[in-house]
Amino acid sequence: MEEVQQDGRLESKTLSLLVVAVLACGVFLIEYFFGHKHHAQEPPRVPSAVPIPYLGHMIGLMRYKMGYYVKLSAKYPLPAYTVTTFGGKVYVVNSPELAVAVFRSVKALSFANIAATVVSRISLSSKEGTEIMLKNATGEEGDKGYTVEGFKRIHAALGPGPGLEQMTTLAAQHVAVNMGKLKPEKESTITRIMLYEWIQHLIAVATSDAVYGPMNPFQNPEVESAFWDFERNFTTLLVNIMPALTARRGHIGRERVNQAFEKYFRQEGHKSGSALVKARYEVADEYDVSLPDMARFETTMAIGILGTTSPAAFWMVFHIFSNPAVLEDLRTELGTALTTTFDKDGAPVRQLDITRIKGSPLLTSTWHEVLRHSACGTSARLVQQDCLIDNRFLLKKGNVVQMPSRVSHINPSLWGTTVDAFDSRRFLKQESRKPGEQKLQSGAFRPFGGGNTLCPGRHLAATEILAMVAMLALRFDLTPASGYWVKPTPYASSVAAAIYSPNPDIAVNVKPRKGYEGGLWTFNS
Repeated sequence: MEEVQQDGRLESKTLSLLVVAVLACGVFLIEYFFGHKHHAQEPPRVPSAVPIPYLGHMIGLMRYKMGYYVKLSAKYPLPAYTVTTFGGKVYVVNSPELAVAVFRSVKALSFANIAATVVSRISLSSKEGTEIMLKNATGEEGDKGYTVEGFKRIHAALGPGPGLEQMTTLAAQHVAVNMGKLKPEKESTITRIMLYEWIQHLIAVATSDAVYGPMNPFQNPEVESAFWDFERNFTTLLVNIMPALTARRGHIGRERVNQAFEKYFRQEGHKSGSALVKARYEVADEYDVSLPDMARFETTMAIGILGTTSPAAFWMVFHIFSNPAVLEDLRTELGTALTTTFDKDGAPVRQLDITRIKGSPLLTSTWHEVLRHSACGTSARLVQQDCLIDNRFLLKKGNVVQMPSRVSHINPSLWGTTVDAFDSRRFLKQESRKPGEQKLQSGAFRPFGGGNTLCPGRHLAATEILAMVAMLALRFDLTPASGYWVKPTPYASSVAAAIYSPNPDIAVNVKPRKGYEGGLWTFNS
């Protein structure tokens, strides 16, 4: 009996050794056939948290989104490192100096190709539409092509000028009208809202109306709801493995929004829309993009319009109203932007000057500090040719560069010992620093990316959010229904998220500010 047990143990041990040997051979074969040779001058390779060759880092990205790079960078605090997957290498750049060098290498490192690939993949465009999107996306063959022309026209439409002014004016008007609905029927009562839910709807309606005009598809609550289902399932949909099963709700949402945009373009809704949607339609029409593909591309582009602004607005409201001192200082500063007159019946008419709001130093500093704390996006580039960055690191053609902004935003060597604190005056201190005092390093603050691919919608988003926050602060008092403010957990809703979303939402009580009850509130044009 003892011999049988001993033989069993020997067999078990032999089997275990055999399994280990097979796995070792498997790893060797994967490395041999799929392995990517690593040059000594490339950024050093780092292992994944899940010790599975080539799959470990992919699992980390699926689980933590772009926060995975933040976790890796905390464990391996290097200026740059390499992550290896089946698809190739990803160079993660953390150093501000290296990030600036990457942004300057326009010819060797391209953003357009990555953007075009993601849009065509997530939108489920037709074969013809995908070919149009990808043709000369990098601009190597000149300045002609759907993607190259599209970027130029989008930046022009969203840059300072009449088109942007019209959009910000319309968005602000919608904010004022819809904020008026917060006013309770009786002065002694309060209105209770779920803060993020309310902000998300307010911003979605105001922004989409300003962009898409009177025939805006998002005026239909079902389309708006479908869009958020699509946005929340972006990561799984991007993987694109049987999306109707693996991300059913997001897939159905995407198709519902696609249908709404197809109807919008078919009925020529863009003709009464903004300079932005007109520019998108015109370039698509010039390059013979079919109407169904046009609708699919617009559905994906809408994530850039709506997906970032809402969470940024939430964090702005949260950090201001949860800090009484900051709120009081802002109310004092913003008071200069408010003009009060009276109508023929003696009712007050209060008008806020958008130009003065944008020029508010403390409000602007608070906005930048909110972005420093809540931005979670990453700037991506495709390596089009071997290049040496900052005379230090070799980047090989065909691989991808990722520059997660949060890594530098939470680096104490860049921001000091108060890096974890929310300081509404942090950026004011930068502006008023004395000669000889340390200046913030170039490339350390980049919530909107950098180089020639700075987020084109940043002006519209900032103006809309600052206007909304200014009116809310001057007009209402917000108190948490629970009796005290508790910061929600920030989380990245998808790999496309540029700003953390809050979880859970917060119930707040809204009441007109004493001395500012009644009357009409507007923004100037």
